[in-house]
Amino acid sequence: MACYRQNGVPGAGDPEVEADGSVGVPGIPERIPAAAQTACAPLERRAAAIGKGGGEERYTAAQIEQLRKLARCFREHGVHDWPDPDDEGRFPVNQRLADLGKRAWLPAREACKQYFVGRGMRVVEPGDRNKGD
Repeated sequence: MACYRQNGVPGAGDPEVEADGSVGVPGIPERIPAAAQTACAPLERRAAAIGKGGGEERYTAAQIEQLRKLARCFREHGVHDWPDPDDEGRFPVNQRLADLGKRAWLPAREACKQYFVGRGMRVVEPGDRNKGD
């Protein structure tokens, strides 16, 4: 997280493994400054690939269907404009959802955790279709 601390997010802590196996980073604000996103994106992609034992995780048809169930669950739990996943398992959120930030989705995320596939969700914002969460 040194990259974030050096690029406008001084409170970024070190990654912590959560009880469910996901990785959280304390001190990351809801909206990460663009400079930090740009500077740190290559490091995040490389870390994600290493953590998965190689390249980008590919989803099976059954996993994509599971992600569709996740999207339906999000919509049922108040995030009415949550998108279905694309063919690569990414959720291309609209600008409204991007502006709200992930804290707005946390109640739905908690309610729908039984539908997660793997270690998290790949959320991409408008104009950044190569990024995942």
